[in-house]
Amino acid sequence: MTLPSLLVWLCLASASAGDATLTLPDPLAVGVEQAASITVRDPGSPVVRLTLPNVDGVTWGEPQARGSQTTIINGVRSDSSKIAVPITCNREPGPLTMPEITLHLKSGGKLTTAPVTVTVSKPDPRLQGDGLVEAFFEPNTVVPGQPAALVLRVQVRSNQELTPGIAPPPEAVSLGEVASTTSTTVGADGADWFVQTWRWPIAVTTPGTFTVQGQQGILVATGRADFFGRQQAVRRQLPIRPASITVAALPAEGRPEDFTGLVGELRAEIRLDRDRIPAGEGAQLLLTVTGRQLDLLRAPKLAPPPGVQAYPRPSEDAANNRTFKWDLVPTAPGDYRLPGFSFPWFDPATRTYRRTATNELTLTVLPGRARTLTGGGSLQLGAEPAPQAAVAATLPPPLREAAPSRPPSWLALSALLGSLVLGGVLGLVQRWLTRPAAARHRGRDLLAAAERADLAGVAAALHALRGATLSEDQRSALASLDAVVERCRFGGEPAPPDLVARCRSFGDLA
Repeated sequence: MTLPSLLVWLCLASASAGDATLTLPDPLAVGVEQAASITVRDPGSPVVRLTLPNVDGVTWGEPQARGSQTTIINGVRSDSSKIAVPITCNREPGPLTMPEITLHLKSGGKLTTAPVTVTVSKPDPRLQGDGLVEAFFEPNTVVPGQPAALVLRVQVRSNQELTPGIAPPPEAVSLGEVASTTSTTVGADGADWFVQTWRWPIAVTTPGTFTVQGQQGILVATGRADFFGRQQAVRRQLPIRPASITVAALPAEGRPEDFTGLVGELRAEIRLDRDRIPAGEGAQLLLTVTGRQLDLLRAPKLAPPPGVQAYPRPSEDAANNRTFKWDLVPTAPGDYRLPGFSFPWFDPATRTYRRTATNELTLTVLPGRARTLTGGGSLQLGAEPAPQAAVAATLPPPLREAAPSRPPSWLALSALLGSLVLGGVLGLVQRWLTRPAAARHRGRDLLAAAERADLAGVAAALHALRGATLSEDQRSALASLDAVVERCRFGGEPAPPDLVARCRSFGDLA
C-alpha cells in the first residue's frame, strides 16, 4: 500500500537506528471506526509504504500523514512523525493482540512495530448526553464485619478534575484509604469517554440495610469559545442513583461460645525465642495473630504447665496483626509442653464458623553442671582457705603510738542530719513515682457504656466483671445480660429498653 501523501523526509544527525510505535484505542469498540496511530522516530529515510496485518474481523482504512516534528537537545537532532490509520473492529468482545506492522523506507530499509494487546468491547449505549454516574457496593449483601467496597464510577465526555459526590454510610468502618483510577471507554456514538472510579474499602458491623445517594458535579462544554479560542464550560449536577448494602445477621447455629465477632480468615503462629535453656534462665513465648478487625480479639490467656510461671507482657499491634508475649520462668529442669491457642472466626464465603488453632511447643530446661576450678597452685573449689600469717606492724614508732585524728562533733552531727533528710526526701520521691495506678471501676464502666448504647463496650465490661466477687443472683443476672448483648451484637436484635436499668444493678461493683 503506497502513501503518495506521506513523502516526509526524516533525517538523522546521529547513528542511532529508528523505531516505530503502534497505538491502538483501548478499548477497541465493536462496529465503530476509530483511529490508530503509528509514531516514527528517526527513520533515516522517508516512509513510502505500510504492510498492515490481516486480522479476522479487523478492517484498515487509508493511512494519512499527521505531520512531523524536529527537536534539538544538547546539539542532537531528533525527527518524529505520526501516521493515522483508521481501524474498524467487528470481533467478539475480548482481548485482541495486533501483530507487528512493517514500515518500508525509501532507502530500502524497514521498521516494525511491536505487537499490541487491547480489549475489544461493545459501545456502551448508556453513554449519551453529558455523563453517566453510577454507585454500587461489592458485594451488596454481607454479614457484620465482612469486607466490602463502595464503588463510584463517573463517565464524562472530557477529561477533567472530579470530586466524588458521595461517601460511605456513617455506620461503615473504613478498612483503608480510598483508591482512585482513571480510564477511557467508548460511547454509543463511538466517541471516547473519560472514566474515573473511586473505591472505598469498608465493613459494617451492625445488621440492617444502608443506602447512599447524592449528586455528582461535572463540567460540560457549552460549544462556545472565549476570546482566546478556549472552550467554555459550565458546572452541572448529575443525580447518583441510590446504592444499598444489606448486612445480614450472623447465624446463631454453630456459633462458638468464645466467638467475639471476627469475620474473615485468621492466621495464628506461636514460637519461642529459645526452646532449650539452662536451668535458672527464662524464655519468651510469642503469639502472632494475622487478620482483620483484630481490635475485637480478646487477649488470650496462657495456661502454663506445672513447674512454669508465665508473666504476660504488653501486646504489639501493627497493620492487620497483633503479637502477644509471655515471659516464661521454669522452676526446675525438664521438658515442658506448652499448649496451643485457638480462635473462632466466621467465613463469609461458606457462611459457617471456623476455627484457627496453633500447634503445641516444647520448652527444654537443661540441668545445671558443677565445675571444679584449678590453678597453678592446685586450688580446688570448696577447699578451706589456709590461715594467713599475721602481718607485722611496719609503721614508724611515732605513728604506731599516736592517737587517731577525729573530726569535730558538730561536723559529724551535721552530716548525720543531712543524710537523714536526704534519705527521707528520696524515699518520698521513689514512693510517689512507683505508686500503683488507680484501678478502673468495672461497674461504672459498664453503666457508662450502657448509657452510650455502646454494645461492644457493654460486652467488654461484662467480661471484666466475671472475675469479681458475685453472689449467685448476680452471676445469673450477669450471664442473662451477657446473652442479651450477644444477640443484639450478632443476631440483629434491638437493644432492650431496660438495658441501662439492668446494668445499674452492677454499678457498685469495683
